[in-house]
Amino acid sequence: MSIDTLSRRTFARADKPARLALALLFCLAVCLSTPARTTSARRQAPAGAGSRDEPVLKLLSAEVARGKKLLDEGDAVGAVKILRGAAERDRDDDDAWHYFGVALARAGQSNEALKALEHALNLRSRVFNFEFIAQRKADGESGAAESAVRRARFAATTAALAESVEAYVALGPEKAELWQEWLATLRLYAKAAADPKFETQPFRLADLITRASILRKPEPMYTERARRGQISGLVRLRALLGADGKVKGVIVIKGLGGGLSESAAEAARAIKFTPATVDGRPVSQFVVLEYNFWVY
Repeated sequence: MSIDTLSRRTFARADKPARLALALLFCLAVCLSTPARTTSARRQAPAGAGSRDEPVLKLLSAEVARGKKLLDEGDAVGAVKILRGAAERDRDDDDAWHYFGVALARAGQSNEALKALEHALNLRSRVFNFEFIAQRKADGESGAAESAVRRARFAATTAALAESVEAYVALGPEKAELWQEWLATLRLYAKAAADPKFETQPFRLADLITRASILRKPEPMYTERARRGQISGLVRLRALLGADGKVKGVIVIKGLGGGLSESAAEAARAIKFTPATVDGRPVSQFVVLEYNFWVY
C-alpha cells in the first residue's frame, strides 16, 4: 500500500513540534495540495523562472538584508531590532522570520527564537511543498532549459528549508533526533536536485524519489473503555518512517479518549514498510496517519 493511499484511507471498524509545517508536510513525498502565498526567498531566480501560478525566488528585502548584515558582523542585538520590525510588518516573509529567529538565538533569547523559527519553517515548508508538487506535475513534460530552471528553484527552496531546520535543531527542540533525520533528508534532496547530471536532461523527481511502501499495517483495537463511553471519531497521528525501516516519533495531532489515541499509536508503531529513497539511498519520510473508530 502506498503512503498516498494510507494517508487518505480511514479504517472503518475498530479500527509542541507537531504544529509546525513539518507536521503539515505529511512527509517528503506527501505534500499539501493548496499552494500558499509566495514568500520571499534567498536568491534571484534564473531567467525565465516563474509564472502567474509559480513562486518566484526574490532577493532579500532591504530591511532584511540590513538585519542579516548586522548578524553577519556579530551584532545580534542590533539585528534583532531591525528583523523584528521586518517580521512583524510582513508575517509572510520567511527570510525575515528565519533571520529574526537566528538573531534571537544568538542574543540568548531561545524561547522567542524557537517561536520565530517555527514560523519560518511553516512558511518555507509551504514553498517547498509548492515546488515539490509543481516539479512532479512537470516531470517529463518540460525541455532541458525549463527543467534546469525548475531544478535550480527546487534546490534553492529545499536548501532554504534545511537552513531553517538546522537553526531550529541547534536550539534543542523536542524530538531533536527526528529533526536531524529530516535535516539529513532535505540536504540529500538539495544535493540531488543540484546534481550536474540533470543539466542535460529533464529533471525528474520520479528518477530520484521512491516513496515508502507499506508492507504490513496492523489495525488498532477498539477499547472496551471507548465502547462503554460510546466514543467515535478520527485519530490523526504524525510519524516518521525512518531510513532504518523503523517507525519513530509517533505524535498525536488529533486524538480521542477512551484509550483510542493510544491504540492508534500502538498500531502505527507496528507498521512494517520499505523506506523511501532519494537517488537510490534510503531516507526518512514524515507521514500523517488517520484511523477512524466507530461504534456499531
